[in-house]
Amino acid sequence: VDGAHVCGAEGSVELLKHETRMKNNNHQTALTWTVCNGRPECVRLLLKGEGGMQTTKGWTALMSAAYSNTVECARLPKENEKYLKTTCSCHGHSPGTTALNIAKKKDHKEIVGILPNEIYSASSMSACQLLSE
Repeated sequence: VDGAHVCGAEGSVELLKHETRMKNNNHQTALTWTVCNGRPECVRLLLKGEGGMQTTKGWTALMSAAYSNTVECARLPKENEKYLKTTCSCHGHSPGTTALNIAKKKDHKEIVGILPNEIYSASSMSACQLLSE
């Protein structure tokens, strides 16, 4: 994956195709890395194979885009990842954090604007929330 990460930063398409779904030592995929580096053309290539993947802490490519303020890259994985949450503390964010929470905390207004406000369904509500209704 280190090769895919470098190629994501440099835009090398062929290596990205061969290393899809691989992770580095931090469990980041090439998609997560290319989002951080603002490479929407690479994000498009990787999205089908890696969209929705999470690190062991629950971090996603969309969260990386929200954190890094790479707006064009955030538009691409948002449908697959908009409601995914971190599973434990990660980059200063508590468990249960979404990409929208990250964008709000970092004051990345344009990314906040493209992400939907939290919609709580039974699957995303805690047991306490469900019992109180």
